[in-house]
Amino acid sequence: MKTKLFFTTLFILFIFINIIPACQNREKIALKDLPITAQTFIDDYFSLDSITSITTDTHGRTYEITFLNRGKISFNQQGLWQEIDVEKSPFPIALFDILPAKIFSYLIATYPTEAVTTLRKTSYGYEIEIGFSQKLKLQFDDQGVVMKK
Repeated sequence: MKTKLFFTTLFILFIFINIIPACQNREKIALKDLPITAQTFIDDYFSLDSITSITTDTHGRTYEITFLNRGKISFNQQGLWQEIDVEKSPFPIALFDILPAKIFSYLIATYPTEAVTTLRKTSYGYEIEIGFSQKLKLQFDDQGVVMKK
């Protein structure tokens, strides 16, 4: 009886070990497997040495790069950035080059002491989260005009 219980438990454990990773639908890939556009973006704005993992969904539609500081970048299938989340680290000032100048000017004038923590491309333009303890979401259109605070 104990043997049967042992093997049943072992079988269930085996199933869970194999099913849980399959449910995540992400697989690790090498930097060279990213679209060239994504590779160039990372090389231009981030340190390649600080990458801890590069994953893609099982269909190769999205890519996610994770860094030592727990920051993340998501890219679409063409290698264009979709979201940049720097967690608790300072947002690289060079990244403001990828935004309309109006957004940078607005943030400096209105929230000079707040840090940008997340930058997201959306269907209407951009969504930016500022502040570490109390996050504030700001929405901008493609031209950099504030839509919603």
